[in-house]
Amino acid sequence: MPSFDSLGSQFEHSGRSIWRTICPDCSPGRHKENVNLPVLSWSRGDLGPVYHCHHCGSKGVVLPPKDNYRNVYEYRERKSEVIDLSDLDFLFDNDPPVPAAVIDPIPAQPTVEVKPERKLMQQHLDYLLRRGISEETADLGRLSSTRKFLRSGGGDQEVIAFPFYDLDGNLASSKYRSSATKAFAQDTGAGGLLYGLHQKFDTTRPLVICEGEMDAVSVAQAGIPNWVSVPAGAPVKAEKGNSQRFSWIAELEEFLGRFSMYVLCVDADTPGKNLGEELARRLGRSRCMSVAYPSDSKDANDVLVKHGQDVLRQVLLDARPIPLTALHTADHYADQVMDLFIKGDGRGESTGFAGVDQLYTVARGQMTVVTGIPSSGKSNFLDQIMVNLAHREGWKFAIASMENEPAKHISKLSEMHIKKPFYNQWPGSMTKSEAQAEIAWCHKHFTFIDFASSRELPTVDAMLDRANAAVLRYGVDGLVIDPYNCLDLGRSQTQSETESVSLMLSKVSAFAKASNVHVWFVAHPAKMMNQGTTPIVPGGYEISGSAHWYNKTDCGLTVHRKDQDGYVELHVWKCRFKWVGKQGMTRLKYDIPTGTYYEII
Repeated sequence: MPSFDSLGSQFEHSGRSIWRTICPDCSPGRHKENVNLPVLSWSRGDLGPVYHCHHCGSKGVVLPPKDNYRNVYEYRERKSEVIDLSDLDFLFDNDPPVPAAVIDPIPAQPTVEVKPERKLMQQHLDYLLRRGISEETADLGRLSSTRKFLRSGGGDQEVIAFPFYDLDGNLASSKYRSSATKAFAQDTGAGGLLYGLHQKFDTTRPLVICEGEMDAVSVAQAGIPNWVSVPAGAPVKAEKGNSQRFSWIAELEEFLGRFSMYVLCVDADTPGKNLGEELARRLGRSRCMSVAYPSDSKDANDVLVKHGQDVLRQVLLDARPIPLTALHTADHYADQVMDLFIKGDGRGESTGFAGVDQLYTVARGQMTVVTGIPSSGKSNFLDQIMVNLAHREGWKFAIASMENEPAKHISKLSEMHIKKPFYNQWPGSMTKSEAQAEIAWCHKHFTFIDFASSRELPTVDAMLDRANAAVLRYGVDGLVIDPYNCLDLGRSQTQSETESVSLMLSKVSAFAKASNVHVWFVAHPAKMMNQGTTPIVPGGYEISGSAHWYNKTDCGLTVHRKDQDGYVELHVWKCRFKWVGKQGMTRLKYDIPTGTYYEII
C-alpha cells in the first residue's frame, strides 16, 4: 500500500488540480467488494498537496522534503503551520462524488454517466407535498426519482434527483436528496451551473437566486419566475480563498448580465448572510435586493410550509434593494458591530509581520497610499504584503502594475512565496517543477490588468471597469494600482491636477467600499528632499499632484531603504481609524536574492 508521502509526490508531479486515490489509513482494513474505491481526495494547497479521506476522515498536508528548505528552522516553521488541520475542509466543499477508478497509473478524469431518471415515486410526491411542493411544480423543476448510493447516510436507496442543465439544454449533472434523511450526493459538472437553467427566463424581471434547490422550487410554487439555486449552498464561514464555490458567476457572466436586478433569497442564518454578502459584493450591491422572512421562518421553503404560497409570494414581491443611501439606523450595522465585538479589536488582516501589524493592518473597504523615494522598494514591499495575505488568508488580487511586465511580476511573486530565487544565477534557485507549481499558485491568487496588451488608455474609469469585472469573475479581495502617474486622469482644460486627483481618489475609495476590497495606490513624491546628503523620508503631503493624497486616504505608508545597513524602514504616517493601526516606524530585513522581507529578531 503506498504511503501518503508517495501519493502526494505522484499528485504533485501529475499537473492535476484534484485527484482521487485509495486511502492508506483505512483501505487495507476495509473488507468490502469495493475495497479499492478511491475515497481519498487530493487538492493543491499553499504548503503542499492536501489530502482528505471521505471514509475515515484522515486529512493533512504532505510537505516537500527537508532538503527543499534552506535550513531546518525554515522547515520546522513551515511544518508548524499544518498542525491545525481543522480548516482544510473548505478545499473540498465542491468535491464531486467518488468515481470508480483505479490509481495505477494516475487515472484520467472519468466522465460521469448521467443515468436517465424516472418519474417521481409516490413516496417522493408525498414528501414534496409535505414540503408544500405540488406535482405540477415538481414537473417545472424536472424533479424525478432514481436509485443512488448515498455515502453520507442511508446507503443504496430511492432518492429525488434535481437535474442541472446547461444553457444549451443539455443535462450536465444531478443532485440527489433522500426524502428520509438529509443525506445527499452530487454528480460532477454542476460547479459552474445553477439549478433551474432549463426554464424560459423573463429578463425584464429580477433573477431570484436561492441558497438551495428546495427553496428554488418553493419560489416556483409561489408563482414567481426566474428562480435558480446556487450549486454548492452557503459557506459556513465568510469566504476565505474557496472561491471555487462561486465559479458559476464567471461561467455564466453573459447570462447574468441579461438581468438588471437580482433577488437574493438566502437563508436567515449566518451561512446565508455570508452567501448573500458575497453575492452582493460580486454582482454589485446596486443590483441586488434582499427578502425579509416572517420571524418564525428561516428560508423560502420554511415560509411555504408554515404560511403558504401567498405569503411567500408577497415576501418575494416585497424584496427591497440592499441599502446604498448614506442614512441608516444602528440596526443596519448590527451584524458588523457584533463582528467587531467577536473579533475583539476590530483590526484588519495581518501583514504577516508582527512589528508591522503594531502599526498597520489591512482592512477591507479601505484605501492605502504607498510612497517613497525612487528605488526604495515600494512595489516590492507591496508584493510581499500580497503574497502574505494570499498565503495566510487565501486573498485574491487584481494588479495594475504599469511598470512591471506580468511575466516578470509573476516571477517576483513566486520568489517571495517559495522563498527561493527564480533565476538560476543565484544559488539554491527553484527547480523547473517548483517554478511550474508557483505559476499555478499565482494563477489561483493574482489577476493582471494589463493595458499594454490593448490599445485602450489606462483611464480611471477603464481601470475600475476591469476591477469590477475582477470582483465579479474571481472574487478579488484587493486591488493594486502602481504607480499613479501612469493613469490617464482625463483632465479638462479648466480642471487642475488637484481637482483631478481628488475626483480620482473619490472614485477609487467608493469602489473599495462598495466592493469590500482593499485598494493600494503607489504614488511617487514630488521631488527628493535631502537633509545634508541624507534623503528626507517623504510623507503624504510630499506626494506629487495634490495634498489630497494625505487627506483622502485611509492609511499612508512610506517605504524607505537604508542601503548602508541592509534594513528597510516602514513609516506609517496615517491611519484614519485607531483600531486599524497608528503612526510610527518599524524596520525589516531585506533578502536580495529572493526579494523577500524578514522580521528583525
